Amino acid sequence: MRWTLEERGQGYVMAVSRKAHVWQGLEQRKVGVLLEALPGDAGWTRFSAGAGSQGPREYDWIYLPVNLGPSEGWQRGLLVRRSLDTGQEMTAYFTFVPCGTSLDDLALAAGARWNIERCFQESKSQLGLDQYEVRT
Repeated sequence: MRWTLEERGQGYVMAVSRKAHVWQGLEQRKVGVLLEALPGDAGWTRFSAGAGSQGPREYDWIYLPVNLGPSEGWQRGLLVRRSLDTGQEMTAYFTFVPCGTSLDDLALAAGARWNIERCFQESKSQLGLDQYEVRT
């Protein structure tokens, strides 16, 4: 799916598992290994991922360029979101964006998923589709 979007020149911010692989230079690494090697405090920037039911959803973010982009003017990267609680849980996202895209814009794009899922859930509930079962 990512390759199709890239061929069409369509950017994305896509959540990925720690088991996914990325190329950093000439080495292929698991996302989980990269997350464990991230600095504790240096390099992180605090941004909101959008408004939530209890106010702004703030996280710490960092961006790592990976997998050199196939198209001029575009870059691939690994966007990492770190929670602010004591556990500091991290979520990783593959990105394909125009060069110069700000970290703030990437954070908002990653946070848009929450609103989209909420809208789908509300629509399913209002239309009764959350209780509909199809049998074949």
